[in-house]
Amino acid sequence: MRTRNGTAGDRLKELLSFGDSCPEPDSKNGIAGAICDMVSADVAAFAGGAEQSDDITMLCIRYLGQQDGTKDCRR
Repeated sequence: MRTRNGTAGDRLKELLSFGDSCPEPDSKNGIAGAICDMVSADVAAFAGGAEQSDDITMLCIRYLGQQDGTKDCRR
């Protein structure tokens, strides 16, 4: 899907490129919940008040990385 600023995938990639500056985890669902909340807020802002015309499904998976001490975005 095309958006005002490229493709939806481009917008998502830019939004999720927070590097070591992870969003603060929420109390119920940790970092995964915080990321879903962040994406949901961005979708709502992008829609600009337009009525939702389709379902939105999100899945956020916490990747623990290799167990060799590699730094990743987890708390």
